[in-house]
Amino acid sequence: MKYPLITITIPAYNAEATIRETLNSILSQTYKNIEVIVSDNNSNDSTSEIVRSFEDRGVRLVTCPVRYQPTGTPLDNTYASIENWNTLVDLGSADLMTIYHADDVYERDIVESEVRFFLEHPECGAVFTGCTFIDETGKFTSHTPVRLPRALTKQSVFDFKAVFNGMMRYGLPLVAPSIMLRRGTWRRAGKLDRRFGQAVDTEMWLRLAKEAPIGIVDRPLVRRRIHGKSDSFRGLIAYRHALLPIVDVFDAYLTDPSVVPLVEDSTKERYRFYRAGEQARVAINFLADGKLEKWKEHLAESRDISMRGYARHTRRAAAWIFFAQCLSLLGLLGLGMSVARRIFGNSMK
Repeated sequence: MKYPLITITIPAYNAEATIRETLNSILSQTYKNIEVIVSDNNSNDSTSEIVRSFEDRGVRLVTCPVRYQPTGTPLDNTYASIENWNTLVDLGSADLMTIYHADDVYERDIVESEVRFFLEHPECGAVFTGCTFIDETGKFTSHTPVRLPRALTKQSVFDFKAVFNGMMRYGLPLVAPSIMLRRGTWRRAGKLDRRFGQAVDTEMWLRLAKEAPIGIVDRPLVRRRIHGKSDSFRGLIAYRHALLPIVDVFDAYLTDPSVVPLVEDSTKERYRFYRAGEQARVAINFLADGKLEKWKEHLAESRDISMRGYARHTRRAAAWIFFAQCLSLLGLLGLGMSVARRIFGNSMK
């Protein structure tokens, strides 16, 4: 096996509680030909001091040159992270690089497994792995490990058509903190687009897939940390009264003339059903907050989607639609708003 240099980049912000464990997991890799660079996004805790304590083990600290100016929205942390991510492509010198996360833990052979995949599939521009989930203390949660859906386990390389249809039909898992990619592929695909909010990474993976096939190592090689301080968790409040940003991503690609011929009919049907579920979720939240006109508007849009094409992966959408219809019936009895507030009033759905 050849051992090319790998650039490990780690964007970080106020990661003092987790960055030490992350770095220890990376420095314990079975693959040794690596350069590790942490890009600190102007943290106001001890993140930079902790990273500097690893300098004698080859870890380099840089400070993100772009300082994001907060605007007071729940997505400020997300937008700041996007600025930091977009500087990573210029860090280090290797062709193959990673974007590992400062709050996750990496199995000892993730780098070796991804490098081996690239050597066996040189046509690929990026590779991902599966993951497990841990809590703030590092204990495994009850979440099922993320791996390839059963319908896709016979393949490991996916072109754009397979990635796009796989995402929409089966929830093809492209686990963000596991990515290793070719620097040249990233440069051709372009930087992350903040218009897509917390789905900015998904949109980026689709652009990468347009440039070159994407690979998946179907093993859980990242322990992904779930905690209340994560950007993804805090940003959910921004979408209480709006469709999740993944809808913006899919809507944009479904109107792209180069993509439309590649989308299978069954994929379109399942997406319509998913979108109806999102409309129902937003409708319920409007009802819980007493905004009846918005409730009616989103409920009507939800009803306008055909129920055909129901599949196992759309049960979440079916649940939202079911709740919305039940609340609509209760509304005829004057009970809809009361029930919605009791169940959903304080949630961040």
